[in-house]
Amino acid sequence: MNYSTLQEVFPTNQTVGEKVLVLAGTGLESASYLSGKIIKTNLLYQQTSYPDLFSQIGHNTVGASLTALTSGTSSSIFALLYDNSKYIAAGVAGMLRTSTDLVTWTNQTSGTSNTIRTLVYLNNLYLLGGDNGALCTSTDGISWTPRISNTTSSINSITYGAGKYVYAAADLSLNQGYIGTSTDGINWTNTTITAGISSITYGAGKYVAVGGTGSGG
Repeated sequence: MNYSTLQEVFPTNQTVGEKVLVLAGTGLESASYLSGKIIKTNLLYQQTSYPDLFSQIGHNTVGASLTALTSGTSSSIFALLYDNSKYIAAGVAGMLRTSTDLVTWTNQTSGTSNTIRTLVYLNNLYLLGGDNGALCTSTDGISWTPRISNTTSSINSITYGAGKYVYAAADLSLNQGYIGTSTDGINWTNTTITAGISSITYGAGKYVAVGGTGSGG
């Protein structure tokens, strides 16, 4: 991967615990900024090379460096979380690992063998979602229990607001999406919509979802 030409960094309102996506000259790479550190194996991020990236994540010192840390796995990581006491990384084939220092990682049983796409801690409950409708919950981020999501599509995003947990799922082959809701994170119902959804959030009294072909609502 050649990072000599940085084309774009997004989102513009990067916050701790969210992904930093870097679109470089030869493709798309992703890293995650958690509690002041970027996790990505075998890469070094230099402020002088990527001032926009460093500015967005709050590092503006000229010449400062962020060194990528080894996650302890060669599997792709698609979801990362920091809950103020530990880091949780999840990804391919249900892989889930935890660490308190980003140096020593411990394998955990995620409750699914499907690839995990999203990992959140909301309203005192940990939730993960992934391919084939995988959905699991945990009270501590260590021990996970599978739940029935009532969808076989990929769960890409989970949010919480107005007393409800809500997931967004997509079947891009059918250009079809699903919105799942639950008051306890355990029992779920869903609604089919005519657009695949990649992300959902809650704020200012509204749920906002976005998906394929620019769809949103």
